Amino acid sequence: MKNKKTIGLIVVLAIVLVFAVILAVNAIAVDNNKVVEENPVASQAANTELNEENDSTPSFQGDAYNFRLVDTEGNTHILEQYSGKQVYLKFWATWCPSCIEGLDELNELHEQTKDRDDIVILTIVAPGYSGEKSSAKFIEWYKEQELVFTVLLDEGGNSFFEYGIRAVPSSFYIDTKGNITETKLGHVGNDKIFETLESVK
Repeated sequence: MKNKKTIGLIVVLAIVLVFAVILAVNAIAVDNNKVVEENPVASQAANTELNEENDSTPSFQGDAYNFRLVDTEGNTHILEQYSGKQVYLKFWATWCPSCIEGLDELNELHEQTKDRDDIVILTIVAPGYSGEKSSAKFIEWYKEQELVFTVLLDEGGNSFFEYGIRAVPSSFYIDTKGNITETKLGHVGNDKIFETLESVK
């Protein structure tokens, strides 16, 4: 008799437990639905960010590191904004004698290309990295030298790392789709720069 009562009690408890689980699952489902319904702005924002990333610059599919750096005037430059143009990119430093010797040529190169729509000349230094001046001191020095070509400030040298720079000056030629087509270690004269750019269209 006791066994029957025990079994009956177990059955009742099992039924109660099953109903409790069912109610708990339904409650969680309802709560989840409420979260989705009560936060449509969050979902919309996430979709907007995704779309903005997909639509940013679909033509930029190259292997060149897509840096985002500020120049000596405070203007931001992102490599992908130059999609459709040939880019001559030079890494250099103020402590490098051959780099300093080539500054006048860079000024001339800037003057020869500043009005062209198909070519962009960019140079990069790394303030505070590997013996380079701080950003403030570099900008002061840059103005004293009366330089006019674009210099991007890569504090910490991340782009130097991404481009695998082991020595300066180092030059990179990037085509209209963002692919590195040629690299050159050491000084490169303007005639050779134009010749190479013409060959990588």
